Amino acid sequence: MAADRGLHLEGVRWETDARPGFHSEGPQGLIDDELRLDDVDLVVAIFWKRFGTPVPDADSGTEHEIRNAYRHWQETGRPDIMAYFNQRPYAPRSKDETDQWGRVLAFQAAFPKQGLWWPYKGKTGFERLLRTHLAKWIRTRLSSSGAVAEGSAPPAPSADYFTIQRSIIEEASRLFVGRAHVESALDSFIRANRCGYFLISGGPGQGKTALACHLIRNRSCVHHIISRTGGRDDARLILRSLLAQIVPGAAEQAESISELTKLLDEALLGASLKSRPVAIVIAGLDELPDSATPPYLPTEHLPDGVFVVVTSRPGDHVDRLRQRLFAVPVELCALDPLDLDEMRTILTMLRLGASESDIERIAEASQGNPLYLRATADELTRNPEFSIRDLPSNIDGFFRRSTASLALGNTILGDVLALLSAARKPLSLAELSAITGSPNRAVFEGGIRPVRHFLLETNSGYTFYHAKFHEFVTRNIFYADELSLAHARIAEWLIAPSGRDFPYRYNSLAYHLAESGAADRLVDIVDEPFLAEKMRRFGYAVLEDIEYLVRALLARRDPAVIDRCVALVESLRRVAGGDFISEIARSVQPYRSGPPAYRAQTLEPDLPSFRGLDLYAAVLPRGQISADFFEVVPIEDRLAVAIGDAPSYGLKSTFVARFLASVFHDLVLDSKATDTGALLSAIDRTILGNEYLGQLSMQGLLIETANKVIHIANAGHPYPVHYSARRRKADILPMPGLLLNTSISGKPTPYEEFAIDFEPGDILVLVSDGLTEANIVDESPYGYRFARIMESNAGADSAHVGRAILEDWRAFPRDSNVGDDVSILVIASRGSANGSK
Repeated sequence: MAADRGLHLEGVRWETDARPGFHSEGPQGLIDDELRLDDVDLVVAIFWKRFGTPVPDADSGTEHEIRNAYRHWQETGRPDIMAYFNQRPYAPRSKDETDQWGRVLAFQAAFPKQGLWWPYKGKTGFERLLRTHLAKWIRTRLSSSGAVAEGSAPPAPSADYFTIQRSIIEEASRLFVGRAHVESALDSFIRANRCGYFLISGGPGQGKTALACHLIRNRSCVHHIISRTGGRDDARLILRSLLAQIVPGAAEQAESISELTKLLDEALLGASLKSRPVAIVIAGLDELPDSATPPYLPTEHLPDGVFVVVTSRPGDHVDRLRQRLFAVPVELCALDPLDLDEMRTILTMLRLGASESDIERIAEASQGNPLYLRATADELTRNPEFSIRDLPSNIDGFFRRSTASLALGNTILGDVLALLSAARKPLSLAELSAITGSPNRAVFEGGIRPVRHFLLETNSGYTFYHAKFHEFVTRNIFYADELSLAHARIAEWLIAPSGRDFPYRYNSLAYHLAESGAADRLVDIVDEPFLAEKMRRFGYAVLEDIEYLVRALLARRDPAVIDRCVALVESLRRVAGGDFISEIARSVQPYRSGPPAYRAQTLEPDLPSFRGLDLYAAVLPRGQISADFFEVVPIEDRLAVAIGDAPSYGLKSTFVARFLASVFHDLVLDSKATDTGALLSAIDRTILGNEYLGQLSMQGLLIETANKVIHIANAGHPYPVHYSARRRKADILPMPGLLLNTSISGKPTPYEEFAIDFEPGDILVLVSDGLTEANIVDESPYGYRFARIMESNAGADSAHVGRAILEDWRAFPRDSNVGDDVSILVIASRGSANGSK
């Protein structure tokens, strides 16, 4: 091993073999003449272009030593091995160098890949990896040696932990009672399975969060409580928080989603080696802004001994998660209403002096809803004169009573509720006063006191106690423009000189400007120095700001902004390093990619649902990102769809793809999508003559399910294929059309609109040329061979059809190097050919 004199870890003895194969007694599978493998705890091997002197049984002494150490590890469990191979490009300049490099590559290919070696590029990348792995290895050794007691409570949370959760856990579990059947079912599930997911589903106010907090506190579970405020729905921050609880410090050297996900996988694997089961509680899955399965919920593999408890309302979030768990044990437990005994226990604990008849009346009104019970108890505590006979019919009745002064002109209450609805962190009395311009006393008496029993008070301020009250406020009290105004007021507060040093300014100013609709101000304020400072303070959280900034720029429909976007990201990469480019490219792609499917490298984006249609999309990127794009826009009783391919690949192409998708989306909404040919011509007019963009292919569709027809226009994209359930046949639909940005007359290209009947049971498949033409072998491309797959899978859902096509494409003979991105979009008309639903 070549020693790096810049690395120093206290308590670690370094023995360096800088001359492999040159021991006086020959290679011995040890570090020096005295130190034997039985005395070594860890062997670190670092390889690049030279390998060492050959020996009789190996290409070099280094190979002999590492293989010997590996055999010893297999037999005795020690020493641990960490091997690192430099992936920096290298061009040998002589036969000797070629031979040396060939030995290294051959050994790398043959070296066991069971989590024992990692690639790196250059000294910086290696140092970061080695520091992270050594720190983790040392913590693991300390833990297994007894330095950390088995079964002890989780370590004190680091700065990555969301401290507001402490208050939530304490408050939510304070009055928790009952649910014994759920805990019993969980214990039975753990006894019956080696690992798995235990999903708890229940309606609003049914006590999901209280149950989760009870499990967290009583069982010392690793945990996260999702919320749309305070960054508690951000996947990157959640990953860091979970890691901080499992292996403190593990996330210090990682920022990207991919790095953090890998670290979490390793942390779970390490934790699973202990005898006690590892329980992770994720509360409020339905609080996520979309239904994509988050990366902190491993669905393809779960180490033995790891159990994940997830709470959620019924709906897309929990349904999609269950669909992903085909290889992991899973049990769904519905959270039923509280029974009479459980409600009696809660009300008795509160010492409200309620008679048995009062308890029965409250139980009847609440229908076993824990949130309703809490609201009733709070009302009786605040107002002893309150009559049980005046109980409202549901929890919304309590919300209306608390906010009744709004109708009497209590503008401060309106201001406070709007600000708390918009803010992503608890707001203190002083902060609410500064934003509203009202004195502290007026804010408290008029804005906090009337709804205080529905708020959670922490050291940092006030926020909503329960999502149900948040929903009531945003859906029943405010119009969308009034909430936008609240975002604008918070943004002005952060922009003011007094807010320049607030951490929240860098954390959320871009968010509030975007939500307020102030796109021009966002572009002016969130500039490169602002982004660089946010990156310094919050790391890869800057990706959110870039997403908002790119969205604001692209909305201008000016192709020149693409060059600005690329330059912006390149400048930040010089600050960030690592795989920042890959992360930003993923964040600005024209679709939200779900987690990788079980077929390696396949991304399956979540698409909007639409009545009468079943949609599936998949992308196999050439690299880490894709220049192919989709856009799906529901408009009243029709669905507008685009699929396209930007030239080349990489960061520029990703922005070009996003630009085209954005222009299509805006034009659809502006024109109400009356003609797909006119849409493509309008897009062509926008980009015509811009050499920077190059020539692009695109297809635009307008689907009318009521009329059973699809209108299509094509700009040089591969032809769609239509399966007719009535004829039981799939046909290629020749639809000529020039590529975008090819006109030499200075006028946009006119595009013809085609129409096809689309009846129940029909399927339409759209693909990129990566599928039809890429990886040509003996001048025989894959082409449209998938038409027969459509016919043989008629009646299946769109996902099944799409995956079958990709599987067939993969099986087609080809070179190993993929020539282009491969994309597929499958649209199926629900129902059968005879019209049944």
